Amino acid sequence: MPDATREELLNGKFAESLRKLGFDAQPEQRLKSATGRTHQVDVLIDLEEYAVAIEAEYQPATGEADALKRFEQPPLLWRGIPIQLAYSISYPAHLKELVPAQAYRELSTTSNLEIRHATAETMSFSSPIQGSVARLAELLHNYWIQTDVGQHIDEIVSSASTAIGLAADSLKRSSQSEVRDVDTSATKALVWLNALLFQFLLNQSLDSLQLPHPHTGKRIPVPNPDSAASKSELMSQWKELLDINWWPIFYVARESLKETPPRSAHRALDHLKPVANAIAESGIIRRHDVAGRILHRLLDTRKFLATNYTTIPAAIILSALAFDPKHAVWKGFDLSNSGQLEDVAIVDPACGSGTLLKAAYQEIHGHLRRKGFYGEDIPKRILESSLYGFDVVPAAVHLAASTLSMAECSQLVADMNLFRMLYGVHNEIPRLGSLDMLVSSPSQGNAGRLALHDGQEFVDGVQTSGTGERIAEDLRFPNGCKLVIANPPYTRAGGPGDEKNTAWNPIFGALLDHRDEQTMKDALNETLRTTPAGVYQGLGSAFIVLADQNIGKGGRIAFVLPSAMINGSAWRPIRRLLLEEYKIDWIVTSHDPRKIGNRAGQNARIYASFSESTSMSEVLLVATKGKAGQKHKVRFVNLKVNPTSTIDAISVARVLLQERRNTKNISTPGKPFWGQLHAVSQYQLSPEPWINNCFVSSDLIEYCLLLRTKNWIKAIGDDWSLGPGEMDIKNPKQGLFTIDESPDASRHGYMALWHHSGKKIRSMFVQPNAHLTPREDRTTIEIGEMLKRGSRLHCARELRTNTQSVAAAITRTEMLGVRSWISMNPRQAKNGLIELACLWFNSTPGLLLRLTHAHKPYPGRHTITHSALSSLLALDFSRLSVRQTERARDCYSKLETRSLKPFCHADSDSVRSEIDRFICGVTRLNLSNLEKLKHGIVQEPMVNAGTR
Repeated sequence: MPDATREELLNGKFAESLRKLGFDAQPEQRLKSATGRTHQVDVLIDLEEYAVAIEAEYQPATGEADALKRFEQPPLLWRGIPIQLAYSISYPAHLKELVPAQAYRELSTTSNLEIRHATAETMSFSSPIQGSVARLAELLHNYWIQTDVGQHIDEIVSSASTAIGLAADSLKRSSQSEVRDVDTSATKALVWLNALLFQFLLNQSLDSLQLPHPHTGKRIPVPNPDSAASKSELMSQWKELLDINWWPIFYVARESLKETPPRSAHRALDHLKPVANAIAESGIIRRHDVAGRILHRLLDTRKFLATNYTTIPAAIILSALAFDPKHAVWKGFDLSNSGQLEDVAIVDPACGSGTLLKAAYQEIHGHLRRKGFYGEDIPKRILESSLYGFDVVPAAVHLAASTLSMAECSQLVADMNLFRMLYGVHNEIPRLGSLDMLVSSPSQGNAGRLALHDGQEFVDGVQTSGTGERIAEDLRFPNGCKLVIANPPYTRAGGPGDEKNTAWNPIFGALLDHRDEQTMKDALNETLRTTPAGVYQGLGSAFIVLADQNIGKGGRIAFVLPSAMINGSAWRPIRRLLLEEYKIDWIVTSHDPRKIGNRAGQNARIYASFSESTSMSEVLLVATKGKAGQKHKVRFVNLKVNPTSTIDAISVARVLLQERRNTKNISTPGKPFWGQLHAVSQYQLSPEPWINNCFVSSDLIEYCLLLRTKNWIKAIGDDWSLGPGEMDIKNPKQGLFTIDESPDASRHGYMALWHHSGKKIRSMFVQPNAHLTPREDRTTIEIGEMLKRGSRLHCARELRTNTQSVAAAITRTEMLGVRSWISMNPRQAKNGLIELACLWFNSTPGLLLRLTHAHKPYPGRHTITHSALSSLLALDFSRLSVRQTERARDCYSKLETRSLKPFCHADSDSVRSEIDRFICGVTRLNLSNLEKLKHGIVQEPMVNAGTR
């Protein structure tokens, strides 16, 4: 008879199964209660705010009584949190008779577990249900959702935004000129709501005995939320609070209230008080950056500030991956050395309203709690010593201060390392905000900040503290920086000659004085000139360099960046820096095709991004400074669905940290398929575009990687020359032509191919759809040289795979492609070569290689620039025989006018299948495998954009 599987061994496997489903589950835990009694618990689960105890035994089970003992008073604590939920689990009796390996396998597949649960409130068990480990995980997940107020954040933020809008309307009706502007009024209302909310939280949470002398034991005053508002009463209360502490929250609020006429103030406060009280009573503030979310939704500051604020779920995932407990930088991080917490600096150089800093705070606090350090002073020490934030917007820094303070209202936080950075030309010195801390900046590494009031400046700056602002001399990055976490402001200078950016795009938004634009542009260019960053990449590249200059070996960077970082040609130097100097740990991409917004007064947002109010796809990057070894794996996470709730984000992050090496579907109890994890050796990557995030399906990625190794693959630029860019043709400064959409051959000028309409252009043969007229101030020689670069073959510059059908097209005569098309000419002419190239680009293999190379600003859109097209891998047309190119010409002639379906319907397109059949004959690719892959391609969100 085989050795029986002991219960405690099965408990260990049971906990492991729950960890793989996203739960922090630990087996065989010994706890001691406040009364001194010892409890042995089979499995304990950490749900952040409370714990779950599981008593598991073989049938017949008798563990219910033991489970109820976990609810003794005072509450039994594990890792400093109370046990609030208990489960009794009965294992099938026959598992006991199996050898451990066999018992483990059956445990993972059995649906005969007997499951009961009880709460601290009911103190009685539910009726038993039959289920599996996955079913238990579902029950835990659902209970988590039901008891977590985070699910209501949208409703709460919406009601708060409405209240602020009504308050702002009341303020706008004031006769005071300074409150007529909508943004000023709304910002003022937000500051007041923030102060009221914090006031109610202090009243609820703070032990007044902690207050310093002579305020010890004093009651925290709050207004009556149900009575009419009184400006004088609130002024008095806020003055009383300022005498104690909390300057970042109440000083700005009180000063702005002081200047507001009483009648307007009363009307506005009547809208704000009940909402602030409701938010405080909901408890949502413990986890969520409510003030920041309101700011993001309420004000259209993103356009002015060039800032995209991180969503809460994205902040949770990014910070969880950055604080991977198995990573060396955190593994030994504890409080056994009393000064260690103060020696660890976490920096956000573009902190905004503090969303990422708050997520980092929660990770540090949770990490220490799980290691057994949960003293009452820890939150205060983290907030005062470990977190550093910098921003150019005074309102954002004060919101960050209040966001972090609200995380622990039971503590008096005296000082925080939050600094307001100077931006613009001051005392004839161009100030670049946080980028002043680059060693090459005009201020030589010293950062200046604006004071609270517009008229007052400090050469070096001010630090926000609990009792006021202090001048901060010669500010630099803190020593001991272990993590730089940031969502840098997004702006770039545009491509060379881009007519939309003939006036420079300011780095952090609008300058107060437009005469400073050239000075600031020159300062930024000079600052970045000797670095891998550049103005054409976007500011994210500059912030990566800033982080790189200020962290040591073993430190980490965690960034939200434009997806162009992965495959944009301008980002090649940054990719090289990361490959040579870092171990790239995680790259998370969302392929989620959902989209909201685009209505009047509401910013658009696509779920392929990780920021609020943006229509630009983004990635999450986590990397560790230090050379990568031969075995180091980069983990590409391709999400089909971008988590939108706190709980889902936590679950996904935990699953990722459990499954870190092999290709695997990402599933949690709340959702069976979030996407896939695809790990690849860093040594397989080069500074050229990375393709491992192009698709959700790892099978498609593997097929594309295989295609790229074929000996008949070659870069387009080796054998083809490309036509001119759009700016060379029609830019007001340098262009040679004027252009219109009237392709009238009788007019003086030249036919051209311009627009790419998915409805009009359905076949590979196209008619011209534009007319070029030479400019009178250009010479005949210039015009002639330009026209020589025209061609019959034109590659689509911007491909919308959910509506367009043609990736390349042929015109009857040679002409220039404009804007939507890039003309292509073979350097060595051969009959049928142009037709062969057109067939290749419209084939499935040609499409796949293009999709892995193109920039994807949002689902369904794939853009390829001239430089990217030149390096695009394609069929080596020069290897083909005359007979093969002649066959290509015959194939094209047969198909040239037949309609192709949009690429998202390629699996049912008979014309595309004929093209594929010909290409497979030339390349000897397996046609049957290709047809199967097409079914996967059309299911990809970045191809169908949610249309299937």
